[in-house]
Amino acid sequence: MAQPGDTQIDPQAESQRRPWVGSDTARYKPWIEQIPWNKEIRLLDSKKYDQLPEGKKLQELVARSLIVSEWLSNKESPQCGPYCNRMKCFSEDVTFFPNIFGLNHTKEPNDPGLSSEVEECLPFILLIRRSTEILQKSLLKSMDSDRRHPLDTLGTLVWDVQSNGDIVYRTHQQLQIPGPASYFPRPDGCAYIPIPDTLRRSVPNVFRPALSCFARSEDSVPECRYAPHWVTEFKRDLGTPASQGQVVEGLVSALYQRRALGFPNHLVFGTAHYNEVVLEVLAATWVPSDEPVKPEDQSAREVNVESTVLPAGQANDSLANSLQVGNTTPTAVEEVADENAKLTIKDIKKYNKIVVYRIDIYDMTDIGSLLRLYLLMRQTRILAQQYTDEIKKFSVARILQLSSEAGGIYKWAPPPLSGSAKRKRSNDWHSELGSMTEEPEDMMFDRSYESASRSDSEECNSFSDIAPTHTIHGEVAAYTVKNYAQETNRGACVPKYQSAGSHHKQV
Repeated sequence: MAQPGDTQIDPQAESQRRPWVGSDTARYKPWIEQIPWNKEIRLLDSKKYDQLPEGKKLQELVARSLIVSEWLSNKESPQCGPYCNRMKCFSEDVTFFPNIFGLNHTKEPNDPGLSSEVEECLPFILLIRRSTEILQKSLLKSMDSDRRHPLDTLGTLVWDVQSNGDIVYRTHQQLQIPGPASYFPRPDGCAYIPIPDTLRRSVPNVFRPALSCFARSEDSVPECRYAPHWVTEFKRDLGTPASQGQVVEGLVSALYQRRALGFPNHLVFGTAHYNEVVLEVLAATWVPSDEPVKPEDQSAREVNVESTVLPAGQANDSLANSLQVGNTTPTAVEEVADENAKLTIKDIKKYNKIVVYRIDIYDMTDIGSLLRLYLLMRQTRILAQQYTDEIKKFSVARILQLSSEAGGIYKWAPPPLSGSAKRKRSNDWHSELGSMTEEPEDMMFDRSYESASRSDSEECNSFSDIAPTHTIHGEVAAYTVKNYAQETNRGACVPKYQSAGSHHKQV
C-alpha cells in the first residue's frame, strides 16, 4: 500500500501543457509594464540567487521549516498515540510518521512552543491530506472551494489563533494595485498584519491612499490599518499562470504599501494553488537596482530617522539571530533587534526593483510536505510580528521624511472606484458567473474611525464582507455562498512568467 505523499508532482511538465491564460491580452500589458519587475520568478535553490541578501533570508526560513518536534518520529508518543489508538480515520497516516519525519528533518526535543503548535495543527494537516485524497478519487467533480475550505481552516489557525490576534486572516478582500490597471484583484485569502491607527492620524491626508492596500470608493476613507503578509489564490481549472498571476498582483499591492510605510526590504509571501494538489509558495520584496540614483536623490541627506527613537541598547543584529534552534517560538521575536533600523532615507530610495522568488512546491497529498508548509508559515508569522514592531516604532518618522524627499513613492495608489465603475464591476461579475445570480453588495469597507478605543473584536469587524453574494440554482438546492463562491475573475493580471534558473520556459 502506498504511503501518504507518494503522488509525484511535475509542475514544469504540467505548465508546458497549459496556456498562459490572458498573457497576451492588451488589457494586462500596460499594467505589468509599469511595474519594475522583469516577470521572472526566481528559483530559490539556484546558485545565482541564494547568496543575495533576500535569498539568504529566505533560505534561513526554509531551513527552520525542516525542524520538527521529536515526538513526531514516535507513533507511540503521547501526542501521536491518540491518533493511532482512537481515531480510525487518521490512524493509518500517523503510523507512517517515523518514516516521514525520520529523514531530512531536524528533530527538536526542547522547544515547548514548537511542540504545542505542531500538536495543534496536526488534525488540520491530516484533514487536508485525507480530504484531498477523497476528492481525487471521487467521480463527482470538485470545485475550488472544496479544496480551499480545509486550507482556509489551517490559515485561520496559524494566522488568527496562534498569533494571539497579532495577524488576521480574511478571504476575498479587494486590493488596489498601481495604475494603469482598471480593475482590483480579489485574492481568495490573505493574512494581514495590523498597523496602529495612530499612524494614519500622524500623516497628512494626501499620503493616506498610498498607505493602504485596499480598493476604495469615492466616498470612503483609505483603510490604513492592515498590511498584507501572505496572499493565497486557488485556481483548479485555470492552472499555474492564472494562480501565480493573482498572487503576484497581491504581492505587488503589498510591496507598494510596504515601501510607502518605509520598509521596502520587508518580505511578503503568497501561495498559488494549481493542478488540484500543488501549492507553490512565492516570496517578493524590493531590492536596490543597478541603476544610478537620480540627481534629485543625490542631494538627499543621509539621515537615519530611527536614531532618535531606537531604544537604548538595542543591537542591530541580523535576521539569522532569530532563527536559532531552540528559539523558534513567537516570543523570540521580542529579543530580535531591528536590522531594518540601519536603513537610511537615501538607502530606501534605492529600492526600486521588485523580485519574486519561488520558495518551494508543496503537495496536498503528502503529510511531510504539508507540515513543512505549516512550519514555513509559522516562521514567516514570527517575521511578521517583527515587522509589526518595526512599523510601530519607525514608520511615522520615515513617512514624514520620505514624503518630502521622495514624494513619488506616495503616488502609486489608483483613483477611487466611482459609482459607475462599481456598477460596471457588478455587470462584469454577473456576466462571468453565468448561471449564478448575483446580489452585489457594497464593495468597499466601513471606513469609520469613531473611537480610538475600539475593542479587538470591533477592529476585526472593520473587514466588512466585500465579496458579492451569489445565489446558486441547480440540482443541489438554492444556497448562498460568500467566501467560497467560485470566482474566475478574468480581470486578473496574468503576465508571461519565466522561472529563473529553470531549463523550461512557461509559455
